Amino acid sequence: KALSHSFSENEIREDFEVSKAKALILVNELAQMGPGVVVDMDDACTRLSLDALGVAKLNYDFQAVETEDEVMMLKLLKECLAEWAARQHSPYRAWLWWANDSYAEGRQKYHILQAFISQLWASLRKRGPPVEADVTAAAQLTRIRDPKTAKPVPDSVPLAELGSLLLAGGMAPGHVTAYALKLLAQHPHVQEALYAELLQQGLVNRPDLLTMDTVGLVPLLDAVVREALRLYPAFGDGLVREAADDTQLLGRFTIPKGVRVWVYPYAMHRSSKLWQDGDAFDPSRWQPFKEGEAFDGMVTATDASTSAAAIMQPGGHTKGKGTKEAAGGSRDKKKDKAGKDGSGAGTSGTSEALPRRLCPPAFM
Repeated sequence: KALSHSFSENEIREDFEVSKAKALILVNELAQMGPGVVVDMDDACTRLSLDALGVAKLNYDFQAVETEDEVMMLKLLKECLAEWAARQHSPYRAWLWWANDSYAEGRQKYHILQAFISQLWASLRKRGPPVEADVTAAAQLTRIRDPKTAKPVPDSVPLAELGSLLLAGGMAPGHVTAYALKLLAQHPHVQEALYAELLQQGLVNRPDLLTMDTVGLVPLLDAVVREALRLYPAFGDGLVREAADDTQLLGRFTIPKGVRVWVYPYAMHRSSKLWQDGDAFDPSRWQPFKEGEAFDGMVTATDASTSAAAIMQPGGHTKGKGTKEAAGGSRDKKKDKAGKDGSGAGTSGTSEALPRRLCPPAFM
C-alpha cells in the first residue's frame, strides 16, 4: 500500500518526462553511430528501462544508457531471473544441489545481487528523511512502519520490496520495447501508418510536444504497444501460485491444497480459442469498431469463471466476447469462442480432480 502512491497519475506523468529525457539521450547516441551499425536493441532498451526506473522511482541514476561498459545490475538481474525460471521448472533443483553445479552458481548470483541491492538501499537511507511531498518509491520505502508498533521495519522488508521493484521494472519494460521495435521493423506498413499519425499530430522531431496527453492522440501507438504486450508479455514465463486450500472451480474441478498452478500468459495470449490469428501481429484488433468502441481483446469479467473451466480441460470452450476478427482488418460483431488450448496453465488435464504432487518449498 505504501508504494501505491508512487504510481498515482501525477507520478506517472512525471515518470513520463523522466523516461522521455533518458530516451532522447539513447536516441542521440544511436543517431551518432550512423547508418549500417548493428545495435543490440534489447540491451539498449533494458538500459533505458533501468535508468528510467532508477531516476523516476528511486531518484538514483544508474547511468546505464550513458555507459558503454557492461551494467552489472542488469547482468545480475538477468542471471537471477534465469535462475528463478530454472527453479520454477524444477522444484527439486534445490534438493539436488550436490548433483547440479548450476544451482550453486545461481545461488551465488542471488547473494551478489542481494549485496548490490543492500548497497543501493544504504545509499538511499543516507539521504535522511524525505520531504512530505516526495512520494517516490525510495521515499515510501523509508516510511514503512510496523502496523503494530509504528516503529521502522527491519531492513529486510524494504530490501525485499526494492528487489521486487528492480526485478519487475528494471528489465521487463525494456524487453517489451525492443519487441515492439522488432515488430514494427518486420511490418513496415504498420510503421508507415504510425509515422503518418505522428506526423498528423505534429509530433515528428518535436519531443517537446510529446506528453501523456499528446500520446493519447495517436491511437495506433497505443494499439502497437498493446499488441506487442500480447505477443510478448512482460512476464511471459508466467506466475506460479500454490493453492492454500482445496479449491473448486464451477463446482466441477478441484485444485487440491499444495498443488502449484502455473499460469502461462505467452500461450494464453496466442491461444486460438481466445484470439483470431493469435500468432499474427495485428494492432488493428485493438482499434475501435466502426460501430463503436473496441473491446480490449480479452474475455469479460463475467466470462472469466466459465473460461476457467475451459482452461482446465483441453478442447473445452465457452461463449464469450473474445476478440475481433483480425484477418484483413475486418470486424465481426459475432461472439468468439473464449477458452484456452490447454497450454496456458500448469495444472491443465482431463480429470475432474487434479492430482496431488509433492511441492517442496523453494529456498536459497
